[in-house]
Amino acid sequence: ACKYLDTTFACFPAEAIVVYWADYGRRDTTTCSQHRPTHEIQNAHCPNPTTKVADSCNGKSSCIIEASNSVFGDPCPGTYKYLEVAYDCDTWRWSTPARVSASKTL
Repeated sequence: ACKYLDTTFACFPAEAIVVYWADYGRRDTTTCSQHRPTHEIQNAHCPNPTTKVADSCNGKSSCIIEASNSVFGDPCPGTYKYLEVAYDCDTWRWSTPARVSASKTL
């Protein structure tokens, strides 16, 4: 999501979000570059890995995060940033562990 936009992560109701990684910064000059001045997108070496998305969204079926400096801090002032997230939806996070019982006769 481009800066100042909300990003919605959603899974089916019986699934849970599992965030693999998230980055708020800039790693290229093309993502979220439309109508931006060149000086705001030329710093393509501004990665800012973050655990805030995982902390807020893991285990939920849906989650909304704003891509903003107020949420993630400002890793590179003057650079227009965006939020990239790799996540999946897993059903096993919601399943309850099976009960196992065993008996042994001596």
